[in-house]
Amino acid sequence: MASKEGAKKATKQPSKCYHCGGFILNDADFVIRKVPLHTKSGIRNYKRTFHLNCMSNYSGIMETEKETKLEQSWWDKCYFYFKELLDIPEGKNLDEYAVKRLLGLRVGKFMPAANNVRGLKRGYDFETILMTMKFSSVAVKHAMNTTSFKKKKKKVNYAIKIIASNLNFVSQKVEGKRKKKKKL
Repeated sequence: MASKEGAKKATKQPSKCYHCGGFILNDADFVIRKVPLHTKSGIRNYKRTFHLNCMSNYSGIMETEKETKLEQSWWDKCYFYFKELLDIPEGKNLDEYAVKRLLGLRVGKFMPAANNVRGLKRGYDFETILMTMKFSSVAVKHAMNTTSFKKKKKKVNYAIKIIASNLNFVSQKVEGKRKKKKKL
């Protein structure tokens, strides 16, 4: 019986870092920390695994008020531009599904599941997502005007699919621009 338990531990998959999404291969680099997550019932703390360096980076980012405000302003721009792409009237909000799909682009998933999307190094930042939406706007608007959708979810998924298909291209251009700016 003891040998079976030892075999299970030996074949255990390495954990993924919550911050960067990479595998934690070294036990000395493995850290578990409680992270506050926003839920429908309020803020709850969940255990998340980190690389040692990623934990300090994540803590620093989450405590920097300037970075938080900057990321929030990029999120606001993404939100309102996506509303514009979907032709949602001025006084109305995006539905929860559309917001989750948009936040899913931030962490590189369909939808964020039990994750904060802010302050994470994986996925795409909101600036890149906004630039991609602007780059894809002609295709999205054309699709919205020529295709009839029976459900709102299908309309949102179609728009996100067009945007996601251009994310890598725009991301490379934005990173190139940032590197040039940094050299100057």
